[in-house]
Amino acid sequence: MAANDGALPHAHAGAIPGADRTWLSVNDAMRAGKLSFTTCASLADWLADQYPQLKRTRSARLTADRINELVAAYRVSHDGEYPFRESGKVAGHNFTWANLDNTLIQAGSSLTKWMQKRYPEYEEVPEARLRRWVEDYADRNGRALPAAKSGPIEGAGWTWAQVESAMVRGAWRWVVGESLAKWLDRTYPDERFLTPANLRRWVRDHVAMHGCFPTKDCETPVAARSGWTWERISAVMERGAMGWSEKMRLSVWLDQEYPAVRLLTQPNLHAWVGAYVGVHGHYPTRQSLGAAAPGGRWSWLQIDNALRRETAGWIGKTTLADWIEDHLPAAPCELEADLDENEGLGQLAFA
Repeated sequence: MAANDGALPHAHAGAIPGADRTWLSVNDAMRAGKLSFTTCASLADWLADQYPQLKRTRSARLTADRINELVAAYRVSHDGEYPFRESGKVAGHNFTWANLDNTLIQAGSSLTKWMQKRYPEYEEVPEARLRRWVEDYADRNGRALPAAKSGPIEGAGWTWAQVESAMVRGAWRWVVGESLAKWLDRTYPDERFLTPANLRRWVRDHVAMHGCFPTKDCETPVAARSGWTWERISAVMERGAMGWSEKMRLSVWLDQEYPAVRLLTQPNLHAWVGAYVGVHGHYPTRQSLGAAAPGGRWSWLQIDNALRRETAGWIGKTTLADWIEDHLPAAPCELEADLDENEGLGQLAFA
């Protein structure tokens, strides 16, 4: 009591300092009649029996009318929403809704029981409350979503296993017979499934921000407030998991999805060289700096190496310098004139 401003413990007060057990285990033991020193059926009953003066004092300060006033004031300031244990400080007072709930528990009731008796439409865990629990969990766990085995829900007096059980048995009106995993699948599809549509959007945003395509080693965020990383995306694609239908590497998918800016082909190389000439007025060499193609897939050194090795789909070993000499005008200005007559070459944009 001294360590908690005179407050008595309750079933959800957590671990007992200096003892290898929790108040919930004590409460359960009393309910099962396993404690020889008392016949009380709960921790709340035992505390009421042992500390009647504190119960009377608290009850005198916190009347039914006063609680109704506090609830009504909360609903006015929160668009009709009801307060819950984790709703924070009671406006204008030096205590929280958790403190109020603890007091009611010590008196043999609870904030939930109080609401259920007085507000027929009250839902102990509406969907908005569950969403807040999920978001809070995700914020504290690298945007990972919870599972039934994820333990206690901080500040709520619930565990994720209890949430799973309540959802499956239809304890809440807004969800019937649906597991926590199924609800998360439906409510957070972008986090639970990897789809081509989402991946295209994330790649587009990555290229717009960084000027290059992502690789599995990229450490930049995939999306704001997302649990996805490029390393995780690559691993999921290679396993064909989480909704991804075909096993493949991220780089292979990017090549298939964006051939105009990813593949080393005669038309693409002609366009990239033309774009370089348009900016610099001369042909590139293997030492030329900067990205050779939109999206940063190739550098001129990488292109020259691929031409020499006949890799990346290129047929016929050559070098960048030899290819330019064999396929393009001797004077770069002639290429510029040719490009002006054929709009589009050298002007490829990432789409």
